[in-house]
Amino acid sequence: MSNVIISRFDPRFQIYIPRIKRTTTRVLSFLRQDTACVEIFLITSRQMRALYKKVFHKDHVADVLSFPEPRGFVDPEVRRPKLGEIYLNIEKTADYRLHEPARRKRARAMRDAQWPIDFLLIHGILHLLGYDHVRKNDIMRMERLEQSLLRRLRIRR
Repeated sequence: MSNVIISRFDPRFQIYIPRIKRTTTRVLSFLRQDTACVEIFLITSRQMRALYKKVFHKDHVADVLSFPEPRGFVDPEVRRPKLGEIYLNIEKTADYRLHEPARRKRARAMRDAQWPIDFLLIHGILHLLGYDHVRKNDIMRMERLEQSLLRRLRIRR
């Protein structure tokens, strides 16, 4: 049984699902969270703006948001511990920019920060595990772990 649940996605994002599942599974394994599951929502910039407004009461389009479940929560559908939910704005990833039509690509490339899907998944999973980037020490600790995981992913591809 998979430890990655992909929910509600635009059909355009179908091509990213195998990679998202593979990357998430590997990251959970590296972090010794093999038995846990994560639910990932693949959303658009418009959907992310609405979610961000609803949760944080600010008009902002994030690239990734994570919402951890209470520690020890077991998802009744999959009967596994669930770390939480990750909302991934596919339209703000570097990967989406590579597949998007060129005329739209040029107009948006200058104003949107773009991270690879792998990085955003790692970042989101670390948030589910309690890592954050509020204090300087926390930032450095999280960034070191992100870089370590990225190196491991690249080595094993």
